[in-house]
Amino acid sequence: MVKHYLFFCSLMLTAFAAGATNTTGAPGSNGNSNITGTVMTDCAKPLKQVTVVVSSPCLLKPQAVETDENGNFFIGQLEPCVYKLTFESNGYKKVTTEKVVVTPDKKTQLKVQLQPDCMWNDSDHGTFSNQLQIYE
Repeated sequence: MVKHYLFFCSLMLTAFAAGATNTTGAPGSNGNSNITGTVMTDCAKPLKQVTVVVSSPCLLKPQAVETDENGNFFIGQLEPCVYKLTFESNGYKKVTTEKVVVTPDKKTQLKVQLQPDCMWNDSDHGTFSNQLQIYE
C-alpha cells in the first residue's frame, strides 16, 4: 500500500511540474516583454499585410503576425531572449534580422523599411538596401 501511495505522489508531482511549464519554454520568466514596430515602403508609406515571423530557441515554434493597415505589428508574451525576425511581403525584398534582444518587462520597438523586389543595381542609379532600426 505504501508503494502505491509513493508511486501516486511521484506521478502527481511530475504532472504538476509539467503543468507549470510556460508556453514559450523559457524557464523562470513571465513573458511580459514584447516586440512592436512599423513596416514602411521605401517612400515612407505604411506597408500592410507584411508577414512578420519571430523565431528563437526560447520559443517552442516560430510565431507569425501580419502588419495592420498602418504597417504596425505586435508580438507579445515574449520571454527575455535573443530573437530572429523576418519580414516578407509580395513585391518586396525579404528583410531578416538575427539579433533582436528582448529584455524583461520591456517593449522593443522596430522600424523596418522594405525595398521593392525589382530594383536595379546600376552604378548610374545607385544601390538600394533594406533598412532596419531598433529602438529600446
